[in-house]
Amino acid sequence: MEAYLFNLVNLIAIYAILAVTLNFVMGYAGIYSLAHAVFFGVGAYTGAWVAQNWSTSLFVTLPVAMLASGGLSLMLA
Repeated sequence: MEAYLFNLVNLIAIYAILAVTLNFVMGYAGIYSLAHAVFFGVGAYTGAWVAQNWSTSLFVTLPVAMLASGGLSLMLA
């Protein structure tokens, strides 16, 4: 039960951060953009793939996912 609650709180925190940043982009700036969801998806997919195939260490997975999402944003900018 403890692992389930930890996973639930983790997912709530991730989606809360996503909602707050989406509010900044769409609410305050008034910009409708689907890139927000694309970068979130690329980072999540890359993080899951790296954790499954290369390393389960967060210190390896997180920077690789950030670099993949940031690299895509630089290519699109």
